[in-house]
Amino acid sequence: MKTKITLLLLTLFMFVGNIYSQFDTNHPDLRLCGTAPNYYLDAFNCTSNNFTLKDVFLSLTDVNGVPMNTTTCTVGTSQQLYVMLNYTSNANNTPNNGRLFADIAITSYSTGGNPSTQTIQINSYLGDINPGNGQRLIYGPFTWTCGQELELKKILVVWKTGGNSTQLSSYNCSTYSSSQCELPGNTTIKKPLAVQFSYKACKVSNNITVNFTSTTNGGTPAYTYAWDLNNDGIFTDSSLPNPSWTYSYNALGYVAKLKVTDSLGLTNTFTVTVANPTELMLNGATPTNVGCGGGSNGSIILNDPTGGTPGYTYSWSNGATTQNISGLTGGIYTVTVTDSNGCTKQLSVTINGGDSINPVVTAPTNTTIEGCSASYLVGAGLLAFSTSQVTISPSTFNSIGGSYVDTSTISSITYQDTQSGTMPIIITRTFRVTDACNNVGSATQTIKIQDTTKPVVPVLSACFG
Repeated sequence: MKTKITLLLLTLFMFVGNIYSQFDTNHPDLRLCGTAPNYYLDAFNCTSNNFTLKDVFLSLTDVNGVPMNTTTCTVGTSQQLYVMLNYTSNANNTPNNGRLFADIAITSYSTGGNPSTQTIQINSYLGDINPGNGQRLIYGPFTWTCGQELELKKILVVWKTGGNSTQLSSYNCSTYSSSQCELPGNTTIKKPLAVQFSYKACKVSNNITVNFTSTTNGGTPAYTYAWDLNNDGIFTDSSLPNPSWTYSYNALGYVAKLKVTDSLGLTNTFTVTVANPTELMLNGATPTNVGCGGGSNGSIILNDPTGGTPGYTYSWSNGATTQNISGLTGGIYTVTVTDSNGCTKQLSVTINGGDSINPVVTAPTNTTIEGCSASYLVGAGLLAFSTSQVTISPSTFNSIGGSYVDTSTISSITYQDTQSGTMPIIITRTFRVTDACNNVGSATQTIKIQDTTKPVVPVLSACFG
């Protein structure tokens, strides 16, 4: 007895009496027996190993079928076919009331998108499973399109012993012994060699980078690959199954060809015109800085990306995966945006973190004016003398030669004077700049007032008339 999990799969398919029977109250899906998450995998303790699956294959006929993996087909063409089984059984007796539960997964591939899979659930009455070699119909006729992958999955085979060949009118999870069963592994159905590939293209400036993925199936693996990616008729650009190639922008697109040879020397080719993608673009973001008290109340609203191939995914340097993020402390945050083709762009956004730094203030240049009191300031183009604080605008401060640097907005600018000395008179003018977080920076300007003009004395005449 051979211990191949796939053995019984053959047997099951050999004796298909009612391949297309439906699930109903009297004929439930025994793969739902047991409890989550394993269900039937726990409910059936399958130890039998009487059967060997030799081939499951597509055939043009349902009797004396011939495997079609020695032929090629043109991707996209359809025809009516059958799924057949060649098997070997070394069972010492004949199991009765065999029944097969399985999914047939039919996967279709497109050149520019992700594969799609249709699942057909099978509840097949197999009847008596006789020992020996043979061939049986598994499924069909059905319409198969060249390039579609076929796989048998989630297989459970059950049977009874005792020689009663009469089909049970109903059954449930306790009808069949948990040890008279088989759990064959997933099995790929042999089919004609279909050469095909998908691609995902990304544009950056005038460069188009294309990642190709071979979805070739059928024939007899393993495969050898030969690519003509620059359309010069020579298949030497790559021998990888999934190469990358960078093109210079061409409004007409780019022709790519793949030639595949299987292990038996069967060869087939496939040609695709790669369409131009649009470039993925990030359109900036709106940050909200951390409040003056610090903490983590910053946020970033990321503008919607454009171009590329929607939908977009987001990966931030702090681990977030949403478009917009909040609850941020001060710092630099970088987002990587990825479109459905795998194209990426990055953007860094700065969140200012709770301003606690005083503004850096530069006062107007020290100066000396002619005069003998503080009242001369205005006439010299300076601000009026004041021993109390006077509020001025940022533009006024800048116009008299003052400046400041701060990360927050400025809430007020004031100046205040003190006077010392008599001649010269020294005015010390202090400018204070207060930001929105009540941080204050200051600087002083010294203004010297002195009278350097000598008096002019009139001369009287000594002569009298």
